[in-house]
Amino acid sequence: MSSYYSYWKEHQRSQPVDPYIKKDGVFMRSYPPLGKSIRDLFDVASSNDQNPWNTSDKECHTREIQSVGCRLTFAQDHTFDVLKNYMPKKIGATTLWDCATETGEIALAVLVPTTKTKHFAHAAKRLADRSHFNPQVMYSDTWLIKKDFWPLLFPRGIEGRLGLFHCIQRITKTLRKKHVDYHEAITKLLDAVYSYHSEDFEAVITALKIGTLGTSRKRHSDSEIAEMRRTRLFRQKYAKYIQKGIRQSETMTQLLDDWFVRFKVSASDGAREAQGRVDPRAQQSLFTAETKGAIIECKKKARFLSDPLPLSDMYHVIAPNPNAAHKLPQYL
Repeated sequence: MSSYYSYWKEHQRSQPVDPYIKKDGVFMRSYPPLGKSIRDLFDVASSNDQNPWNTSDKECHTREIQSVGCRLTFAQDHTFDVLKNYMPKKIGATTLWDCATETGEIALAVLVPTTKTKHFAHAAKRLADRSHFNPQVMYSDTWLIKKDFWPLLFPRGIEGRLGLFHCIQRITKTLRKKHVDYHEAITKLLDAVYSYHSEDFEAVITALKIGTLGTSRKRHSDSEIAEMRRTRLFRQKYAKYIQKGIRQSETMTQLLDDWFVRFKVSASDGAREAQGRVDPRAQQSLFTAETKGAIIECKKKARFLSDPLPLSDMYHVIAPNPNAAHKLPQYL
């Protein structure tokens, strides 16, 4: 975008393609500012403390993040997409290291050159030194990596856990999404790693059958509910009303093995008989060559997936709307 989009100015042709850039019926007398200029102006304005409260927006946001505390769990992660619109070499960073607490608040966010421990260790130490930051559990998408580092910051003890989403994602990304059994396989995979709280599940099923849940107020039959559970529809609409407890490691590994047998289409000698099928349209199996390895790794990490705290401490309860017919609370 050189010189307000002017092709003539850029290539020095004899006649410009357009005599001027039209704006509100008149020509523009000056060039529009560059993106960098706009960002610089924003940075200057956000750092200005010449206001009635003598505190700049930048300082206010910094203090707000520093005031975030923790008493139960927090998750730490490296995020690369944050820097995709910047020049990593110019700013000396390739990723952003951040921590989020059980309340959903961001407690820390710093730019780092790599994912190595030495590049975020100082920020992690400053976070651990906050008097109001006393977590019991730390979640990571790479646990057990860096398992020896975190106990050094929290001498009173802290448990490490692998994020359930990341563990499941390592399996699901190896599946063929267009396979006829894909959605059923996802549902059964989730059933293998966690279970619904029985009372919550009973309340949701009851509300569906008597027609108090949903905008249509439809009374659902047993077969309709069973069909919904075969797809992602049930999870998308009603999982927020049900607490989910992650299974213990031995039960999880057994159910994962059962799941693998249920959807594989071939078995080696001495192994359990395969029960899956080839997609009749694409003539392909649900599993790819990487699926078996992902299952094996998930079994190894199963003991780091279970809930470290009682179920009542793992959820925030949102009371139902007084006008809601179903009277079901939501769980975060």
